[in-house]
Amino acid sequence: GAPQELALDAQLVGLGQNAEDLDELAWLGARLLKKAGCVENGFAAVLQQTEPLPLGDGLCWLHSEQLVKRPGLAFVTPAQPLQHQGQLVTGLFCLASLGEAHQALLERL
Repeated sequence: GAPQELALDAQLVGLGQNAEDLDELAWLGARLLKKAGCVENGFAAVLQQTEPLPLGDGLCWLHSEQLVKRPGLAFVTPAQPLQHQGQLVTGLFCLASLGEAHQALLERL
């Protein structure tokens, strides 16, 4: 069938979250995706096994197709900038992807 619409709205944004490291920030992003019905239990653990892609300006990107019910993109920021492998992290995009649904979004970023 046709690609499903990517879920991206205010319920998938978490600003100023209490997170001490990137794993915790990824868990918070995954929790937003789960609350929105995009992913199943265990998505956070899957995200934490993938290597974040630096986008520049302190932003990072994590994504997975595992345990995804429908495509969605969460954005979370820590209350204080985090360090990850010597890089400052000020925001994290967490993508639950299903096939090509996220391709246009990736190209815009």
